[in-house]
Amino acid sequence: MNLKKSQSYIDLTIKNWDNTEFGSKLWEMCEAAREYGNDQVEVHQVVNLGKRKGE
Repeated sequence: MNLKKSQSYIDLTIKNWDNTEFGSKLWEMCEAAREYGNDQVEVHQVVNLGKRKGE
């Protein structure tokens, strides 16, 4: 079986964690990333661990 794999990057910035439905936002982003109904979408978190001068 030949599986086609692709990767995309979506930047999600949360300004107010008290007023956000993170679960529904993540679900919407995964559904939008699907090309076919049986596609599997994996989510990986990338965290900025450094600080730039002036931040």
